[in-house]
Amino acid sequence: MSATTPATPALSFERLVTAIGQAHAELAAQASRTVNTSLTLRNWLIGFYIEEYERRGIDRQQYGEKLLDRLSESLIQKGVSRCDRRELYRYRQFYLTYPQIVETLPPQLSKTLSAPTDAGNKRESPTPKSGVAASDVLTKLSFSHIAELLQCDDAIKVPDTFREATL
Repeated sequence: MSATTPATPALSFERLVTAIGQAHAELAAQASRTVNTSLTLRNWLIGFYIEEYERRGIDRQQYGEKLLDRLSESLIQKGVSRCDRRELYRYRQFYLTYPQIVETLPPQLSKTLSAPTDAGNKRESPTPKSGVAASDVLTKLSFSHIAELLQCDDAIKVPDTFREATL
């Protein structure tokens, strides 16, 4: 049995251009969302690794207050983008504010974490500090929106800010 393509109505040139334009727009938007989610996960993981190092790093005492400065220099030398001291601090804050993002990690990423995770249990509970579900933070916001949420002093304002960002 051979695979068949769905029947399409006869196309005019104008409909052809419209159909291709729509396919392009939808798939480009999907690609953009995927890239945004991947970069947001990257930032969360960087925060996770920084926090784990600060808690359990075997040579952490030799860096002390200069950890983020030294880490930034080393990452920039390796070609890792958006890793200045301020961003690294923000990534750590992101991890600490939204620890439940671990629940959204794909299995191949959760295996790389040094601390035990519960990646198989994908609860959709809100994060304790923000009241916003981890999957919503990850899939509905850009990291620049997340950075704004991290600046909210009042946890009650976070869901309102989240709603504004996703409109």
